[in-house]
Amino acid sequence: MKNIPLKYAVALAVIIIALISVIVWQANKTTKIAQAPQVSSSVDVQGTTKASAPATVQVIKSPVTTKTSPSLGYADYLTQLRANQSKCENAATAQYKQLYGNLFEASFTSAYNGTSGGCYMRVSGKTQVAYATTSTGHLYFRNVNTNALLAECTDSTGSMLSNSNWACVNKVTGAAISKAEFDGLIYTYTAK
Repeated sequence: MKNIPLKYAVALAVIIIALISVIVWQANKTTKIAQAPQVSSSVDVQGTTKASAPATVQVIKSPVTTKTSPSLGYADYLTQLRANQSKCENAATAQYKQLYGNLFEASFTSAYNGTSGGCYMRVSGKTQVAYATTSTGHLYFRNVNTNALLAECTDSTGSMLSNSNWACVNKVTGAAISKAEFDGLIYTYTAK
C-alpha cells in the first residue's frame, strides 16, 4: 500500500472525528428521550382488610395548574412535563390514600394530560361487609385537580372480570353507562 499524502490523512481524520461526534450527539439525544418519564404511573396495594365503601373527603385541589407548553425548547418542555407529572402523581397518591385506603385488592393509576393540564386517576378495588362471604368490586375515575368523581362502576359479584357484571354511572351527567363507555370516558380525558 502506498503512503497517503498528509493533506488527505488530515481530511480523513477530520471526517472520522465529525462522524463520531454526530453519532455521540445522536446517541445522547436518544438517551435523553428514553429517560423521559412515563405519563402514567401506578401503585398497587394488596391487603386482606375488609371494609365498607369509601367516604367522600375534601382533599388537595389544583395540584397541576399549567398545561405543558410545546412552545418551550425541548429541554424546558421535558422539565415542565416531568414537574407536572410529578405533581399529578403526588396529588393522586394523596387522594388515593385518603379516599380509597379502605379498599382491599386495590390499585390505582394516575395520568397527566399535558395538553389540557388535567390530572386523573383510575381506582379499582373491593369492599366486603363484615362477616359476608362475598365482596363487591368498584371502579372509580376521578379528576384529581378538582377532586371530582367523574364516573364509577360496581360489580356486585366481586369477580371484576366480566364487563357484563358492571353497573356504571357517568357522575357528570348522571347517566347509566356500560363498562366500555366507562373505559371510553377515561380515554376522552387522558388522551392527548
